[in-house]
Amino acid sequence: MKAFNLTVLKSLFYVSSSIEENIKNDSFSDESSFQYKQSSCEKIKNCAKSQTSNIWTKKNSSEKLLARLINTEKTLLETLSLMNSAVKTNHLVDPIGKWLLDNYCYIKDLINSLKKNRPKNSFNELPCMDNGPLSGLPRIYGIALEFILHSGGLIDPESFTSFIATTTNQKTELKLGELRTIPDMLRLALIENIRCIEDRASAARRDRYVADSWADQMIEAAQNGTKSLVVVLSALARSNPPLSGPFAAQFVRRMRGHVPSIALPLAWIEQWAFESNLVIDYLIQSENRQQNADLVFLENCTRSFQLPATMDWQDIVIKLSPINKIIGTDPSGDYPGMDFTTRDQYLQAVEKIARKSHSSEEEIARCAIRLAKKSADSNKSNRSAHVGYYLVGKGLSILEGLVLERLSIADAIFRIIRRFSLALYMGSIILITVILSYSLFVITHLYMINGWFFALICILLFFSTSHIAIEVTNCLMTLFKKKHRLPSMDFSEGIPRRFRTLAVIPGILATNQSIENMVEALELRFLTNCDDNLLFGLLTDFSDASEETLPGDESMVLLASKKIEELNVKYQGARGDTFFLFHRPRLWNPHERIWMGNGHNRGKLADLNSLLRGGSMEQFSLVVGEMSSLSGIQYVVTLDTDTELPRNMARQLVGAMAHPLNRPAYDKTSRRITDGYGFL
Repeated sequence: MKAFNLTVLKSLFYVSSSIEENIKNDSFSDESSFQYKQSSCEKIKNCAKSQTSNIWTKKNSSEKLLARLINTEKTLLETLSLMNSAVKTNHLVDPIGKWLLDNYCYIKDLINSLKKNRPKNSFNELPCMDNGPLSGLPRIYGIALEFILHSGGLIDPESFTSFIATTTNQKTELKLGELRTIPDMLRLALIENIRCIEDRASAARRDRYVADSWADQMIEAAQNGTKSLVVVLSALARSNPPLSGPFAAQFVRRMRGHVPSIALPLAWIEQWAFESNLVIDYLIQSENRQQNADLVFLENCTRSFQLPATMDWQDIVIKLSPINKIIGTDPSGDYPGMDFTTRDQYLQAVEKIARKSHSSEEEIARCAIRLAKKSADSNKSNRSAHVGYYLVGKGLSILEGLVLERLSIADAIFRIIRRFSLALYMGSIILITVILSYSLFVITHLYMINGWFFALICILLFFSTSHIAIEVTNCLMTLFKKKHRLPSMDFSEGIPRRFRTLAVIPGILATNQSIENMVEALELRFLTNCDDNLLFGLLTDFSDASEETLPGDESMVLLASKKIEELNVKYQGARGDTFFLFHRPRLWNPHERIWMGNGHNRGKLADLNSLLRGGSMEQFSLVVGEMSSLSGIQYVVTLDTDTELPRNMARQLVGAMAHPLNRPAYDKTSRRITDGYGFL
């Protein structure tokens, strides 16, 4: 764990002491608040040992957390009102109170955000502590309280990761749902600790007010003589005032420096402290140190208010998740190279299955790995050798069959829908069409329409209702179809050599200005998607014409060639040319009876694919750029002339296509792709 500076360590010790004093000196409006303070003192002393002594259960903890938050908000608001009153009446406000006056707006916004955005259902599913002072509250909340105390109010990703690693063990490893609530739990813990400090400060203020009241009476009595002073001192002794640091410090500060007769109250309070095994000077010093430590802790909290929202919790969740470590042993070796969203999608799949079964998340993850390894033993290149095949792919039913005792009714229905999706889709259209048509046929028959006119109306009604049925079915499918993001590899650092890609823009060489525009657009797309394994090209034809060649054709081809060569010189790549021109001549089309590019855009892409697969170059009249640079091209990204390619979007497209579950599986027998995608 990252070392903290001396000031923070001192702050930690004194915050712990302040919480303990608050327990002794302050009463709370509800039992849970007192339990929290008691547990805070215990946790600051026991640290990780306390985590292994609790029994974890599932309870509805969302409402209890909300009640604690509302109570904390109420307490802080009452303290704020007292501070505002003190300012208005020109009373002295201590530094802790000034901090609350300055920062309450941030605390208020944080509380409102937690109340508004709290994921109620997610909190209710968290494992809770079944014994101890925090019974019924999520264990991740108790861990967050511990961390805030141990870090002195500072939130640091590395420190938190190390703290979790030392606090938990194999029996108490955090679940995915707990890890996702860490930012909210840390915010709640910050607010709870601020409340504790403010409560301790409030108790100290009350003691100082008592000290001021008796000091005023002593000073007034001393002016009337020693006898009056003895009477007031006797009343003070009978009242049994709180012998605390704040009381002693304030009382002594007020007494010192007055007439010699005041020495009597000072001697009395020193004797009283001696009989209680305390030293007045130590109480005063302790009070000063306590206040300074509280201020350090609060200032740390101020800096930590925004950190949970700005920190990269995605990386922290991945590091802390034990499921991630298990799935990371994917026999295909693809899992570590996937982007965070896809890995999180896998983790969520494990979590979802665990909620429906009696198996733990770790057991489900290990079961998926065993299935993948069994498939990898026979053929490692098979997509079923990838763990995702059993978590989000077609092998999900296999995994569920092993870990689920029985499918729920909803899951069974969805499985039937997925298996017979085409039949269900067509059947829905036919059923709706028949119902609507029959209803209209009956209405038509009521008007005594018969013969050929009735048959004509029936045909028209059938076609009309079928169109309505298609639209209704599409709307229903859109509502009930679960949306999911395609899994993707993480190519943010660059496209690997084996997934080299060519981005091409099909276009027409019509005018010199259009050529200038296409080349400029090509350069812009290159600048926003620079990558050693991403090449760019123009795929061009001439405009349709009544003749094979026109007078301006040659000059336009020369201009396009010159512009591409200039780009290759300007952005010279380490592995050859980056920019290419693929130009086709006009061919006679007997159907259209015109000279044109064969097949237009579709024909151009087919000819380009043939060329990249080692085919002949006869379809192209000119290719600009080193052909050797085109070896090993795996994917082609096609862009219309008016289609943008945002920054690093090419890497994301290639990453999605390169994922093992998206790679196309071609069946030579049926001559079609049976799994994955041929294009996206």
